[in-house]
Amino acid sequence: MALDLHLRRNVNCYLSIRQYSAEEALRTDLVLVIDDDPAFCELVSTVLTGLALEVLTAPDGVRGIELARGAKPAVILLDMMLPGLGGIRTCQQLKQDPFLAASVVVTVTASPDLRYIERAFRAGSEFFLMKPFGAERLVQVVESALERAKVGGQRRAQPRFPVDVPVRCVVEEVVGRAVNAGFGGLKLYLAEKLAPGTKFRLQLELPTGIVAAEAKVIWQDDEVTDRSVRYSHGIQLLGFVEDSDFLQYRRFLIKIAVGSAL
Repeated sequence: MALDLHLRRNVNCYLSIRQYSAEEALRTDLVLVIDDDPAFCELVSTVLTGLALEVLTAPDGVRGIELARGAKPAVILLDMMLPGLGGIRTCQQLKQDPFLAASVVVTVTASPDLRYIERAFRAGSEFFLMKPFGAERLVQVVESALERAKVGGQRRAQPRFPVDVPVRCVVEEVVGRAVNAGFGGLKLYLAEKLAPGTKFRLQLELPTGIVAAEAKVIWQDDEVTDRSVRYSHGIQLLGFVEDSDFLQYRRFLIKIAVGSAL
């Protein structure tokens, strides 16, 4: 038998503790918000309950971890600037718990510093939201996180951001477009197939100029659409040709990261 205990914090933020057996699977209709701002908790709850999701909230990391262990939410929205335990340590403890490792953590932060976002990602966060953000962006990220929780997808080694950038692969002058990008690599749609293991020089036509990097094909797949077949490739970035290329690429990712969160 489950025991529910509801504690009111300020006006609209609640802590709800519920005990479940350790063997119970993640609840794919449940989102946990760990944030000390009651107004933010209320806003997120209002939006997500409109999607037929149940939302629980906790005002700090310690109570958030306790609540997560009992309720087993599929998705956890975690503020990085929490009092006490802090967001990074909270994320680490959530992901180190064997019963919570499959929960998908969404970092919520007001910092545009990509290095800070990378710290959160290394701690175990899979997605991030940049404050302030609108309801549409919130729904988009939570739905993506829920899909990952349902299929048990593996995390990337580095965060990726959606992009639309022309690329040129200097092997046999293969051209195409990048559709997502991160420090670790990119996903490319190319006009021709490149075999996994192929190394080449990649030229990215960023808005601020061309960036060159050494790259390697990790995987290749054919994506069938209504009108054609697209040759998709997973690309690992091995290194940038010049330091200025890396700095330009980093500034591009920061701008994308901030813009995608608005």
